[in-house]
Amino acid sequence: MEKERILWFRVNKSAVQFMVSDIGSLEDELAQGTDLSIVCSPMEWDHTLRDTKIYEAENQQVLVAKIAEELHNKRIRTYLKDNELQAN
Repeated sequence: MEKERILWFRVNKSAVQFMVSDIGSLEDELAQGTDLSIVCSPMEWDHTLRDTKIYEAENQQVLVAKIAEELHNKRIRTYLKDNELQAN
C-alpha cells in the first residue's frame, strides 16, 4: 500500500521538496528515528537556487557539500522561502 502511494504521488502546492545530496543517508537517519529539522534555504543560497534549474543545483559540488553538511547537522533544507515553509 505504501509503495502505491509513492508511485501515485503528485507534486502540488502542499508538497515540500527537500534538498538532499544522498537519499540513502536521509533514509538511514529516518530509519534510526533521528529528529530532523526542516528549514528553508539560507539567504546566501537564494540566488543559486533561483537562477538555476533543480537538476543543475543538484550537480553543483559546493551546494551538494553544503546540503550534505546540513543533513549531518540534522537539518533538511527545502527550496521554499521561510514564509512558504510556514504556510505548509
